[in-house]
Amino acid sequence: MFFNFIVPAVFLFSCTSPQVEENHTATSLSRYAVGFQLFDLNDSMEIVIADKHFKYSKTDQKNKFVISSSTQLTFLKALNNFEKIIGLFDANVFADSLINSSLQSEKIINFKSSESPDWEALSKNKESIVLGYKHFSLDAKTAGNLQLNIVPVNEYMEEHPLGKAEWIKVFGVLSGKYAQADSVFKEIEARYNTIKATAPQSKVKVLAGEYYDGYWSVPGSSSYVALMIKDAGGEYVVKNISESTVQMNKEAFAQLLKEAEFWRKLTPMDWQAATLTKEKVKTQFDVYPTHLKGILYCDVNKTAYFEEALLHPDWELEDLIKLLKGEKGSHFYRLIKVD
Repeated sequence: MFFNFIVPAVFLFSCTSPQVEENHTATSLSRYAVGFQLFDLNDSMEIVIADKHFKYSKTDQKNKFVISSSTQLTFLKALNNFEKIIGLFDANVFADSLINSSLQSEKIINFKSSESPDWEALSKNKESIVLGYKHFSLDAKTAGNLQLNIVPVNEYMEEHPLGKAEWIKVFGVLSGKYAQADSVFKEIEARYNTIKATAPQSKVKVLAGEYYDGYWSVPGSSSYVALMIKDAGGEYVVKNISESTVQMNKEAFAQLLKEAEFWRKLTPMDWQAATLTKEKVKTQFDVYPTHLKGILYCDVNKTAYFEEALLHPDWELEDLIKLLKGEKGSHFYRLIKVD
């Protein structure tokens, strides 16, 4: 079996924070997320992301934000903080109608590409919090010279479904609304666990993976997808691969697909079919699905999956449970039967 692993390039950036608190004995308030730690310091809250420490007042709601991803927008809107957004990078990645109208009316500043930003405009708004991510491409030296306050938001790297949603606590701290954010997360957690309890006991075999640039990109055995499938009552057929995603050739993927009864497929492809034959699957994907009964299909262009599933992992879980039971999905997925 041939595997080709991707190791992304790492971009380093400097950041400043209002205060720094490196010594504490409190227990982190993050339960599922591993990308941040959060500490209650009585009169303030401290966020620790990698080796960066950010300390904020519990009640200060004056912070403004520059965003760089649609998921950051989702978190801010969930806490009614849209009006706190003063600008963004890479406007083309945002499909939100409110963002587009705000850009057109110049209520929100277009700071252009993070690789080639409007540095002059950024320097005029350096009191705002720039929300980046681990591989944010804003030039570290220039950002440091301007003393930009950059906070990395790495929810996309979380493997636990509730770990992604738990990043709302970070946004709660940054916006002075931690109590509200904690309440929102507790509701998400409760809904998820309630849905999880309805999962079937029989373990049907499930595979996930997409074809891209000559290889199949497949979630690892401890990935978000694998854990979601497990919680839905499925058995993920990929075993003993610690990486979140692995690339494999057609032959390796075909061996896995021969085991699977269901294939979870997240794609921008507009599939109208309600049923497919195994021969049709083989013709389209060049692999023969020996035991495949159905494709758990999500068209990401029509469902707003990346925005909505972030704070509704229970919706995704509910869909998968229903489809594995042979029922109709309610939110993101539908079943394409294979015979």
